[in-house]
Amino acid sequence: GGAGGNGSSGGGHGGNSGDEGGEGKGKYWSEVSPFIASLSRGLEHFPGDFRRDIAEGLVPLQFVKKYVELQAKWLTRLLMKLPGFRNKLLADPSLLFKLGIEIGIGIITKCSAEYQKRKPHFKEEIDFAFANLLMALVADWMLVFLPAPTMVFNATHARRTGLPTLVFPFLRHVPKNVFQRVPLGMMPFSPIQRLGAIGVNGAKLFGIGTFASFLGVATTNGLIFIRGKLNPEDSGVRADDSHSQNVLKTSLLYGSYMGINSNIRYQCVAGIEDRILSRVFQSPGNLTIASAALRISNTYLGSLMWIDTLRLVGMQPKEEKEEKQS
Repeated sequence: GGAGGNGSSGGGHGGNSGDEGGEGKGKYWSEVSPFIASLSRGLEHFPGDFRRDIAEGLVPLQFVKKYVELQAKWLTRLLMKLPGFRNKLLADPSLLFKLGIEIGIGIITKCSAEYQKRKPHFKEEIDFAFANLLMALVADWMLVFLPAPTMVFNATHARRTGLPTLVFPFLRHVPKNVFQRVPLGMMPFSPIQRLGAIGVNGAKLFGIGTFASFLGVATTNGLIFIRGKLNPEDSGVRADDSHSQNVLKTSLLYGSYMGINSNIRYQCVAGIEDRILSRVFQSPGNLTIASAALRISNTYLGSLMWIDTLRLVGMQPKEEKEEKQS
């Protein structure tokens, strides 16, 4: 899953070499052990599952050091307790920054859009706007989190990924995005595994988008119903919002949009950041600015394409079409 850090993002059995018998038997223990000895708490400095991987020599020194560095900040220290977040932060320490950019952009653009849409009645309809904002932020979070690269140190754990991998064994080692670089200690991804990343993430995003949209639309419809019952003459809902949306149709459309359009766009963004921007911009400050500009452009493009999708399937309100054309 997107939140599962020990998931199937490894290209192969990297670093395991079949040695799980005990401390010092893996290929990386000889380089890691002096550094561990220099820590005041030794291996006790690390959580249980990660500690086992280190002791078995499955974790390269650079990732052990990176873990210690990430522990220095209270927020990353808190998140590093979760295996899903820990393995993603070890693969990409800038993940929190990217999530922050995406959520920040999402709040600004969505609030602006809701305000423009409801301008004369924004205060009265702020609950509708809040429901739509929550739906959008859940989607934004997962669109960044799912394609983010993940380190897998223990190939045995990577195989424990449930029924889908029993039916499709190659899913055990698909990357988190089609353009992901091969992490240290992992075998290269095959073309089929890379293409599999599109399908796997697409299926996840379809489910997430459908569920998030269902909650958002159902909440909006519920608010419309409650307002109408409490005060039929002055419910605070404008005429163009007074009819309930088709929950199933809207949810399936949004899920399909996320699984296809958003999935491909965000995998491309992850690839551009990892393979192009990180090489062109050596300075962290310049890389931050370039990444922010890329994600803002992607968000803007996505909003335009969503409107076009609504128009294509006939779900864009006629009044709104006429306003935009005039």
